[in-house]
Amino acid sequence: MAPTRIRGALNIGFQMMITIGILIANLINYGTAKLEYGWRVSLGIGAVPAIMLCVGALFLGDTPNSPIERGKIEAD
Repeated sequence: MAPTRIRGALNIGFQMMITIGILIANLINYGTAKLEYGWRVSLGIGAVPAIMLCVGALFLGDTPNSPIERGKIEAD
């Protein structure tokens, strides 16, 4: 769904955000390790971006291949 002229930049940005996310997750786990129920806090914090992604996916438009995958060769 990315425009052709910025597709490479978005891919590199995606890779960088994955790496930063791993770093943040490790820092959160380190910070909550000493709490009695730290694993619950860590899991709850990790659920927030997951829920945001699931809700955001509901608003994505169709890709050019979506109708073909559904068996609709002709565009509506």
